[in-house]
Amino acid sequence: MSRVTEIRYVGYATPDFEAERAFYVDQWGLEPVPSSDGMAYFKAKGAPEHHVVRLRKDPAKRVDVIALAADRRTDVDALHDRVAANGGKVVHAPQELTSPGGGYGFRFFSPDGLPFEISSDVASGPTASIARWDGVPVKISHIVMHSPDHKALTQWFIDVLGFRLSDWIGDFM
Repeated sequence: MSRVTEIRYVGYATPDFEAERAFYVDQWGLEPVPSSDGMAYFKAKGAPEHHVVRLRKDPAKRVDVIALAADRRTDVDALHDRVAANGGKVVHAPQELTSPGGGYGFRFFSPDGLPFEISSDVASGPTASIARWDGVPVKISHIVMHSPDHKALTQWFIDVLGFRLSDWIGDFM
């Protein structure tokens, strides 16, 4: 079964663009990636991804997109079909992506309205060796999402995207 393999990046909208930019560089230790589109991109030193965080200036603070990886184009196509058949609202079908790093992917909203992208064939960048105690993120390894029906959404991610449940905090998230 085709499945999501990892988190590529999370894109945020923020009203305080410069403060957020400083946070990701000074506090998280991410490296700025040059851009010409008015957005800010940040790379984790140990990750091959073009970027792991993207910032966009906007009056409203929100998550613009949670970008996920798939191994191959055929996996992207299969995941698109499952998302469309299981209550996801497709924004655009699989296509060549024009965002930094390129690739092949599609965007959709989960049944609860969370924004996602799934892609493959995204250009990778250089990585650096990270020592155990360097204190910088190697990659984005997890995210926390809230839902009015977290059990149903969890099952949707398992059934549709191939997620695996690693732990459960309780019935309050």
